[in-house]
Amino acid sequence: MSQDSSDQGSHGGMMHDESGELPEGLESAENQLFEVGEMVTIQHVHMAGMEGAIAKVVGAFDTTAYEVTYQPTNGGEVVDNHRWVIQEEITEAKDQVEPLEIGSEVTLEAKHM
Repeated sequence: MSQDSSDQGSHGGMMHDESGELPEGLESAENQLFEVGEMVTIQHVHMAGMEGAIAKVVGAFDTTAYEVTYQPTNGGEVVDNHRWVIQEEITEAKDQVEPLEIGSEVTLEAKHM
């Protein structure tokens, strides 16, 4: 499947992990902006139909989130600036405190795509 940053919001055809499992090492935030259980309105579009949707906060974590550009293993075209992969889903960064440098080549362990 080919996606670019303008149409990736649909995630059409992507398989998402709905197990609720969290990556190892992910820690709950001490000073989160929203409390677990609070209802919020989504303002930033990540997938079609999300803008303006009401959501329930089920967790808040201390981590670094990245946009990544990657070559799909199915031979599709390069996907530019896909959102979001967190530090704990990156093999080379799991135990790091500092964020990765822009342009770093890494191995993703994300299960949501």
